[in-house]
Amino acid sequence: MKRASIVIILLLSFLVFSCNRIKLRRSVDAIMNSKIHLPETVLMVDSQTVQPLCLDSLHISKYLIHIDSSACSQCKISEFIIYQKLFELSRSSNKFVPIILLTPKANQVDGTIEHLIQTDWDFPVYVDSGLAFGRLNPVIPNDNRLHSVLIDNNNNPILIGDPIANSQIMDMLNDYIYNK
Repeated sequence: MKRASIVIILLLSFLVFSCNRIKLRRSVDAIMNSKIHLPETVLMVDSQTVQPLCLDSLHISKYLIHIDSSACSQCKISEFIIYQKLFELSRSSNKFVPIILLTPKANQVDGTIEHLIQTDWDFPVYVDSGLAFGRLNPVIPNDNRLHSVLIDNNNNPILIGDPIANSQIMDMLNDYIYNK
């Protein structure tokens, strides 16, 4: 009886894993077959300055890292230093620009901007103050693994995943940069 229970648990685990993998694959395919729509205007916070910016005016590939309102915005801000390597790679290659796009909860926009002004990053962070990114891109699921997307200058997805969190994604990004 105990052995049968173990077999059933293993089969159920395999089934759940397989279903999750299929769901992830479908989500990736849906994103890759769509265009990423950027908010018309965001607030760029850089070196204690805040100014509106149209991301579509950047005519270069963009590595979009979207931080949605499911997490505490101010908590996530303290982790942004991990993206320093991505900005360095961008500066050395001139093939893409990293875009950290933060979509805080509506009642946290002002506090988030104030918190960003107090940080000492040597790179900009963009705030989706109109909370538009999620509405514009319903194809992007809640799964945070799919919130980082390299898009070309026409906003078509090239690569999905966080190159800082996943070395295979970083290898693919390097291949894109140096073999394009």
